[in-house]
Amino acid sequence: MTEIVRSGLEKFVRKGAAERCRGRLMVGVSEFNSLRGERFVKRIWSEWDSDKTLIDCIMASCYLPIYYETPTLLNGKLCLDGGITDNLLDIPGFVKVCPYMEEADIGNKRGTRIPKWAAVLPGGMKDMERLEGMGWEDAEAWFSKSF
Repeated sequence: MTEIVRSGLEKFVRKGAAERCRGRLMVGVSEFNSLRGERFVKRIWSEWDSDKTLIDCIMASCYLPIYYETPTLLNGKLCLDGGITDNLLDIPGFVKVCPYMEEADIGNKRGTRIPKWAAVLPGGMKDMERLEGMGWEDAEAWFSKSF
């Protein structure tokens, strides 16, 4: 799974994306802190020194142990899915996207129940295409209402 997601990001993240996204994209990761006390610390990234670092950050933000073979290190620290510490960042002026949470700006507003496990076990291609279609509909509805 690691290679599938990374190759997709490398294909679609255009050259210079780190510079264009600086200060405009916020990526939340859960940084491993220690085996004692507070194990994970929420870290928000909004600046990257290269496109590779941006891709690494996105990979870290969706890393789930076992599901992905290779963990991601950012600044030498193990990072996991940002949802471990905060599933939906609430940053004023930013658009929140999540198919499972009603407080998201772009998300499932039609009342169709999508089980949370579908994020890691989406089913077959037909199910994935259905979820993608719903995501496009949700985004179009938000843009139509907002602009």
